[in-house]
Amino acid sequence: QFSQITRSVGKSDPELKEKAQIAVFGASQFGVRLSDYYLRRGHSVVVIEPELDLANELVGSSVGNSKRLDVIHGDPQDEDLLRELDIHSHDIAVAALEDDNLNIAISMRAKDKGVLRTGLVLRDRALVDAVQRIGSINPVSRRQVVVTGILKSIHMNVPGTFQVIPNVPEVISISAEVKAEQGIEGWSISKIESKFGARIAMIDREDFDGKVSVLDPNEVDTILLGDRLYILLLKDDLKKLEKILGS
Repeated sequence: QFSQITRSVGKSDPELKEKAQIAVFGASQFGVRLSDYYLRRGHSVVVIEPELDLANELVGSSVGNSKRLDVIHGDPQDEDLLRELDIHSHDIAVAALEDDNLNIAISMRAKDKGVLRTGLVLRDRALVDAVQRIGSINPVSRRQVVVTGILKSIHMNVPGTFQVIPNVPEVISISAEVKAEQGIEGWSISKIESKFGARIAMIDREDFDGKVSVLDPNEVDTILLGDRLYILLLKDDLKKLEKILGS
């Protein structure tokens, strides 16, 4: 979900085209889940896995039944293989192998070859900070993925996703859809922020044609049903917000 991630850090990201080409390096648990995510949305995925057993396991799984999935057993750094795959023509490349250093090398190589969106998963948090300073690829720590998943599981009664902000651990961000039972339809931003004890960072609003626009809260007069609010709040205030947004 590149667009949601980039919006949350204040960057713009073009919409992914309807039939995109995705390259996933590694048939790890995360790599398989990521492949399944894009396949379910109609995109084409190629998975390059150096371990034969993992490649065969993916081929024999339910995810491997998709006609839009290619699984290749090979070296992710093999120049001939990358050339044969036309890696430069792919819309997204993500490194999800077990080796942090290899993931960094693969992601940087994909970036150098012209892939516009590159990402990787790292075990070592210190390496995440180092790669972020480089600024050319989008790293995510495995711990960060796990923590996000745990938060989502704990707070299932609140719609939206939860994310611990790495550099400000006492502050969290969530997104929540405005529903009738919450009683906040038609409220102003200032009234909602006062009620929530939080700040509204941005708003997603869908028009009659189904197109979603990202709105600056300063430019929104009132909140509508179906709006998705991106909220920043102190972690200690989460229970209070749960009561407001919950069923």
